[in-house]
Amino acid sequence: MDTAIQSQIRETFHKVRDHSIHLRTSSLKQRIDKVRKLEKWILSNRSLIHKALHQDLQKPSEEADLTEVFVVLSEIRKVRKNLKSWMAPRQVSASLTFLGTKSYVAYEPMGACLIIAPWNYPFQLAIGPLISAIAAGNSVILKPSEISENTANLIKSMCQDLFDPEEVSVVLGAVDETQELLTLPFDHIFFIFIVIFFSITLLTYVEFSIRGRRPLPH
Repeated sequence: MDTAIQSQIRETFHKVRDHSIHLRTSSLKQRIDKVRKLEKWILSNRSLIHKALHQDLQKPSEEADLTEVFVVLSEIRKVRKNLKSWMAPRQVSASLTFLGTKSYVAYEPMGACLIIAPWNYPFQLAIGPLISAIAAGNSVILKPSEISENTANLIKSMCQDLFDPEEVSVVLGAVDETQELLTLPFDHIFFIFIVIFFSITLLTYVEFSIRGRRPLPH
């Protein structure tokens, strides 16, 4: 792998990881505003999404809407509706040691997240996890599939328009770039299937997608 690209990936990671500390205290309004910006961009650029998906996978616009765009928009609306309750501390029973007190579970961001998207639903399975990650107060490096090149380039352009690079960065490339990313100590990885073998040595929390379904990470 080119040492310049390797250095650039590592520099991007360190910026994203350092910024994740500042995002831990982000408010409900700040997180909702980011999700709204993403929703507005998608609605304003549906034709570009359709074009990229057709170039990559020959998807007609109707299929692109049904399997990619509408799925993402539905997730955004679900987040907007439920994020307040998801962020709220949950009261739990106190143990006998703490008799007379109240105990709570407080949900906190994971930190620096890595999203590696597959080629077959390249928009939905990249932006869906991104929505969850930013709504939960995390910073993100997103690696789209190199097989869906046009969609990957569109996602990079979108993220550059909407987010500061230390909050959300997109890394393009193929196997070498993916393997380099997997050597880095992310706090949370979203992927499908094989990434577990890389993450064990780093003790990184891994979240798998099964048929596109996943929980919202806190």
